[in-house]
Amino acid sequence: MLAIVGLLFVALIAGQGANVSRRRYDDSVNSFVAFLEGQFDFATNIQNWRDVQFSPGECGGGLGDGYLGRSNCAIYGVMIEFGQSNANQECNFDNRTGNCFVRYSRIVGRDLSNIDTTEMTEMAVISALELRRATPWHDYFLEWGGRMRTPRVLGAVDISSNHNVRGAVAIMRMPVSNTIQVFSRNSNLPSTTPSIFNETDNDTIRLLDGDIGTTMLTDANSARPKFICIESPDVGRNGWRTVVINPRATGTSAIQLLPLDSNVHRINGEDYEVNCRQ
Repeated sequence: MLAIVGLLFVALIAGQGANVSRRRYDDSVNSFVAFLEGQFDFATNIQNWRDVQFSPGECGGGLGDGYLGRSNCAIYGVMIEFGQSNANQECNFDNRTGNCFVRYSRIVGRDLSNIDTTEMTEMAVISALELRRATPWHDYFLEWGGRMRTPRVLGAVDISSNHNVRGAVAIMRMPVSNTIQVFSRNSNLPSTTPSIFNETDNDTIRLLDGDIGTTMLTDANSARPKFICIESPDVGRNGWRTVVINPRATGTSAIQLLPLDSNVHRINGEDYEVNCRQ
């Protein structure tokens, strides 16, 4: 009798441990989804993070003394960057690299009032804004030991064979239509717009090199979904979840957490076989 009670107690403790591990993993995934949704809220309700002071003329000429609200720079959204070549590294808390960190920064460009938009398409206006990223950037850290990887996807998505999460997502308030649009990149940024993970100076308020209007927003593949698998030692491979950032959706509906009951998912009228466990 005592032996049976002991076995039941051991089973109960093991079950409780598994439940705690599952809850920690779910918290990690849900917090990541909430972070992404929060960036849509920022793009919808643009706010100056109160740490930006640009030099006069830094955004393409015009008036302005650089103080808050009085420069010729405007904030148009947020750019979320993934580890690029550092994505295969274990987390480094000293320089915030690896597959457990996301880096995000404001998208800043010329004030629309300084541009004659007559007979210009919205994408032409985007190009004229000379959009760039601004420091200081901010980091998001996945909770409870979560790690990002690119799942195996059979469909119209070009992904790296080594599962590193690369590229970026830009969430933009479009300057003419005033709508929120998402643009994704599933490969490394070109050398003309280097990854922000390669930057070391985050104390100086400045605009980084590289016009993201051409490297992100007008990229031929910018409307492709971005798939991100969240792996964790707390949960076996069969329980890992995939988050999709869908550029063709609007608002926070662009963020989808794929269910576990099937590997085939229909996105934008196309079927994708998504395997987070390979």
